[in-house]
Amino acid sequence: MKGVCPEFWSGGEARADDRRRSYTSLTGANWALGRFLLPQLGSWAKREEGLVLDFGCGDSPFRREFHRARGYVRADIAPKGPGSIVVDGVRIPIRDESIDCVLVAQVLGDVPDLVALLREFQRVLRPGGCVVIFETMAYPEHDLPHDYFRVLPHGVEWAGELVGLREAEIVRLGGFFTRVAGLLNPFVMGVLRAHWATRPLGVAGTVLINIAAVVLDGIFHHPSLAPDYLARMRK
Repeated sequence: MKGVCPEFWSGGEARADDRRRSYTSLTGANWALGRFLLPQLGSWAKREEGLVLDFGCGDSPFRREFHRARGYVRADIAPKGPGSIVVDGVRIPIRDESIDCVLVAQVLGDVPDLVALLREFQRVLRPGGCVVIFETMAYPEHDLPHDYFRVLPHGVEWAGELVGLREAEIVRLGGFFTRVAGLLNPFVMGVLRAHWATRPLGVAGTVLINIAAVVLDGIFHHPSLAPDYLARMRK
């Protein structure tokens, strides 16, 4: 398949954004999840020294985890600034076997044909390249009407096998109370934080929920109830 030479697009830097801070700050809505997500993603990403494709990139909140990559290609359905390309559905305008790693963060459920998407990743990957998937199992409907599935870890592994992506590694992120925090913080504390008069209460509530999630998940350890997971598969 002919397409964009990825080296042309490499080197684009994503701007720092509120979404990333929500994973790294104790006052962030996703902090309870981020304490599992970022260390694991970082340990995988630091081994990637080739060309990375961030599919469905948004503002690329996880760009800095791939600091050793020689190039970073950003792809989304709409232009996202320098170093980005526009994709049409699952079709990626990049040459065959030209990417070393594909990152796809919370996108699988927004695509109506999971197998077709993974097949496209397999096409653009060089032999030995990997797909790194960050996906949710528990988030409410969003981005309607383009919210189709919640893809479970074994579903990702099964679909990957169909298209030639193997050696699946699955890491579940957190537990039941991480799941609870991921719902209470945006949908309850988020309402309070949206108004100046109640914002301090919302911030304090977010901190308390995050701390409680850490303590309670440590006591009642149930990874099968985790809200999200990371998966890595190789071509």
